[in-house]
Amino acid sequence: MQPVSPSLFNLFASKNPQYWKSIEGCEIIHKVWGRCIIEKVDLPQKVIIVLGRKVALEYFRDEIFDGLYLPSEIVEKVSLFEIQKNEEEQLIIRRRMEEESKKNLEASIRQKARLEKEKIEREKQAEIDRLRFERAQQLEANRIARVEAEKQSRLRAAQERSKRIAEYCSTKGIVHLIHFTKIENLKGILQQGLINRKELSRLPESERPIFNDQERFDSHTEAVCLSISFPNYLLFNKWKNQKPDDWAVILLYPSLLWELDCAFCQNNAASSIISRIPLEQRKTFEALVQMFTDEENVSREELVIPGNFTTNPQAEVLVFDTIPVKYIHCVNFRSISAMKAWQNLNSYPENISLVASDTYFKPRRDWPNWQKSQENHNVPPEFYEFEIIDI
Repeated sequence: MQPVSPSLFNLFASKNPQYWKSIEGCEIIHKVWGRCIIEKVDLPQKVIIVLGRKVALEYFRDEIFDGLYLPSEIVEKVSLFEIQKNEEEQLIIRRRMEEESKKNLEASIRQKARLEKEKIEREKQAEIDRLRFERAQQLEANRIARVEAEKQSRLRAAQERSKRIAEYCSTKGIVHLIHFTKIENLKGILQQGLINRKELSRLPESERPIFNDQERFDSHTEAVCLSISFPNYLLFNKWKNQKPDDWAVILLYPSLLWELDCAFCQNNAASSIISRIPLEQRKTFEALVQMFTDEENVSREELVIPGNFTTNPQAEVLVFDTIPVKYIHCVNFRSISAMKAWQNLNSYPENISLVASDTYFKPRRDWPNWQKSQENHNVPPEFYEFEIIDI
């Protein structure tokens, strides 16, 4: 026999009050194989326990009464009702399960379609990314190859330039470059080399050297200025006139012309004629050659100057590197007394020679030819005759 559920028991009891006057409104406990399903009604004093057809009453305080029995016809009606109710519930459950299954299936189909779409999108994006990566790799490889080719091209051009400059210097008999400075600066120069104005200006004021000119009108404070074979006497004469023994002329090896970063200026680098020429153009071999060619209304043949002199006495070389001490081979003082005075107080590299001669403290022999074209020339006549020496 089917056990009577509390809900059905309650329902049947409410429709058959003649059987349930003594237990109306009781709490019902239905035990099925040791499990309890509880449904409260109203009255809390009594409990009805249903086991098949048997009904017992008891108080919460463990007071037991005689057992009562349900009539068989009541139990059968209750059982039939229970079966019908179970079938309806099962039908509802099945429908719910079918609906849920349908919903799950539809959701599964949608999810599968979404996953498939996402997979396709991922594969498509992966292919796009792969192509982009390969393209980027190819572009980078092309860039590296282009940079390397340009580097090799510049290297070959630099090597060719260096070779041509070296050969030209040998042909012209250029054996030294010139830089004049205050004697006070010699010690630092012979220790550290020639350093450009821009770098020196960063030093504490107490450690800065004495600058020849307080203004660099060529605007290239990052460069060291040199002359080829003979000083720029127009500037040198102006600065040294009062105390010539306070100055020294530094002679450097010409190899720095093709080993360091140099620009060649046919005239003073501060002149408008030179400043208009792009710097890269002034760094070419052709710019060096231009320093030894005839100028407008000026012929080298008429000047009667050595082949290793630049045509214009103000022509100069701008060196955009610090010039190491190894390029210095001689320091020229104006007099023996000036040389001895400095030599007694200072040490210097053994491979650098010291000489005393006033040759580089005079103007070039062609100075009258430039007197008309230069302002403030004012070269003293006693400097006209001098001897060119080879040190």
